[in-house]
Amino acid sequence: MAPDHVPGPPVQVGLEVLHTEREMQRVIGRQWTRVEKLVDTAAQADQQVAHAKQRGIDARGAAGRARAAWGKAERAFDEAVQVEAAVERTRAAVACVRPDGQLNDRAWAQGQITDALGALGSEAWSKVRRLLDDTRTLNHVDWRQAQLVQTVPDPR
Repeated sequence: MAPDHVPGPPVQVGLEVLHTEREMQRVIGRQWTRVEKLVDTAAQADQQVAHAKQRGIDARGAAGRARAAWGKAERAFDEAVQVEAAVERTRAAVACVRPDGQLNDRAWAQGQITDALGALGSEAWSKVRRLLDDTRTLNHVDWRQAQLVQTVPDPR
């Protein structure tokens, strides 16, 4: 006679947050490298303006190019700062504890991720968006909540 076998709860698979973090670091690193290159280009354009003025050459064309280069660098910098803020929101969303000290839960984390995804719109962020959109990404938050309920039946 076979012993009575009671099946346990179904196994849930989660995604490793480390992979998402590594991908975010990779993309944001590229973005900041692009900003640095644009700033270097703008600084070189400023040097061309100064050189033209020293030589007594009309510098209006060089000055226009320098203004355009600085405008492009500033826009890229502003975008990188916004993306950095969105990345910080996603990091907080997948953490165990919220920035306010409360235990993280799926509803709050999903709201943070949804808000942050708006700033991660370029093609470079497609892999990060796919990882964050996957429901398995927040399974560890659900597991922690379930463990808390089992450990502390009365949350008071």
